[in-house]
Amino acid sequence: LSLNYHDKLVQLPSFEGMKFTTVDVADCGIQDIRPGTFKGLEGTLKTIILKNNDIRSFPESALEEEEFRKLKNADLEGINGDVPYRQFASVQDLSAKKIAWVATI
Repeated sequence: LSLNYHDKLVQLPSFEGMKFTTVDVADCGIQDIRPGTFKGLEGTLKTIILKNNDIRSFPESALEEEEFRKLKNADLEGINGDVPYRQFASVQDLSAKKIAWVATI
């Protein structure tokens, strides 16, 4: 799924019942990611591109641990908010310049 440069998106929809391997929402003006946003992509999501968004809220529960077992690539460059480090610690190809990481317990 590619919605990049869709500057009126503001908030991601639910992906419940979908089976995408890639979610590309770069440069969409996203400000908020809700808990469970990526629910439904368990086991299929391999690449997530969130770069250059004004994400202010990125709860750790937005991406449950089970959903990341197959995640290989993540591009988080230019996100303006705090990002929970634990959710991306095992990603093989991580692009995350200028990110404010939040340590989680």
